[in-house]
Amino acid sequence: MEDKFPPDFNLAKLDSFPIAALSGKNGPEDHHSFVLAVSTAFNDLKDYYWVYQQLIDNRPSDLNKIDPRRGQWNGMGVFVVRKILATFYEFLELLEKKSQILEHQTIKNAVALMGPTSRAAWNRLTTMAIAKAKGLPNDQQSIYKVVMRVRHNITSHYYGTDNFSSGFKAYCQSRHDAAVYASMGETMEGTRFFYADAACQQFLQKIHSDHSVTQEQVLKSVKEMNEACRMFLESFLDVSSGRDKLLKAKKRKSVPTQKPKPNPKFRRSRK
Repeated sequence: MEDKFPPDFNLAKLDSFPIAALSGKNGPEDHHSFVLAVSTAFNDLKDYYWVYQQLIDNRPSDLNKIDPRRGQWNGMGVFVVRKILATFYEFLELLEKKSQILEHQTIKNAVALMGPTSRAAWNRLTTMAIAKAKGLPNDQQSIYKVVMRVRHNITSHYYGTDNFSSGFKAYCQSRHDAAVYASMGETMEGTRFFYADAACQQFLQKIHSDHSVTQEQVLKSVKEMNEACRMFLESFLDVSSGRDKLLKAKKRKSVPTQKPKPNPKFRRSRK
């Protein structure tokens, strides 16, 4: 009997590389450690986007109806968006703190091997990380400030309790002091405190409003930039394993430039 997997588990065929492609002769070098961290960040963002897409694919018909399952669907959506934005900010921090590694010749060779569109996206990504919103175009400034505030205020730290209180007060005002809700079951699976989801959602909406950018715009940009990371990592593995010498006549696949369809499927083909 064939094993059963969740949806969207159709990955490309396995590829293999020599261990030396990710380590030096005397152990890992700085640029290899950097690539391992970039690869981990890519996987983390991919996993969070997978959860997000499953929620989108199973959207309830009437979100205005108050019941536990719809409340949990909404709360999980708020959670995974917070995690995506916070993880992306941490990724930008990696690029900024290790910016000197970008000048390593192997890294530069990998970037040069990327297609023009994905290379331009990679350069925007590294510029955003190093500039920290200073001197960036307005849209990129907004994205940086949003992901930074989401990470600092309502995702990675619970001790900033004023932020949760602020979100909760905004929720109460929007609902005219309506009731708050919780499902208090006998297990973790049967329990959820929906008022906490509401507080986080209100504060998240405030952050987006403060910087005049929608959640959809930020998520789209983050995903596009993570696609640039995918192409960088593929190019790095080709360069560090010596495959680039066999690829000189092959044009690298770039990040798609066509307008995405609404709620695109998570699966992506790799040619």
